[in-house]
Amino acid sequence: ACAVRSIGDARGLSVHVQSAVESPPGVDAAIEEWLVSFRERVLGPLAESDLDAYREAVASNLEEPPRSLAQELSPVWFEIVERTHKWNRDLEVAAAVRDASKDEIVAFFDEWFAAGAPRRQKVTSWAYSHAKAAKLAAAGAETR
Repeated sequence: ACAVRSIGDARGLSVHVQSAVESPPGVDAAIEEWLVSFRERVLGPLAESDLDAYREAVASNLEEPPRSLAQELSPVWFEIVERTHKWNRDLEVAAAVRDASKDEIVAFFDEWFAAGAPRRQKVTSWAYSHAKAAKLAAAGAETR
């Protein structure tokens, strides 16, 4: 699952990953490897024509009218709770997406998401099943 979280003016990206076969440290390492791979193999060589298609798809999705009452009210309540009252936020974001250059997108990734990024702040929470935690504790392993 993936979500954007807000506390006041602070925004955060929350990504939830689980595995039935890999340990939490292994999942964490795989995520870090994926970020490096994404930067080198996807974002770096991304053709402008492909980026245009992605930008248009994201912007069109943001501009799509709500199809249910819940879809219509959810963003409104967010604006009320956060006291931002940007009633056209999705349209503003869609316009920004269309205007974003590849250089800006790469710079944003490098500043916020890449390993060692100057503004990156990462918090991880590892959960083990009771059975796995008991096995690790019996073996003297740390489950932090």
